[in-house]
Amino acid sequence: MIYFINGSPRTNGNTAALLDKAMEGAKAAGAFLWTVAPRSRWERESRKDPA
Repeated sequence: MIYFINGSPRTNGNTAALLDKAMEGAKAAGAFLWTVAPRSRWERESRKDPA
C-alpha cells in the first residue's frame, strides 16, 4: 500500500499533477494506492456562501 499526500492548498495544481504521474507508475506496478488531500483553511472558508 502506498499513501500519496497532497498537502498543497491547490487541489488541482502542479503538486497534484506530479502525484498523478507517480500514482500511474505505482498502479502499473501493481501497488494499492491511497490518496490524502486535506483542503486548506482558506479553501474551506472561501467556499462558504457570502453573508
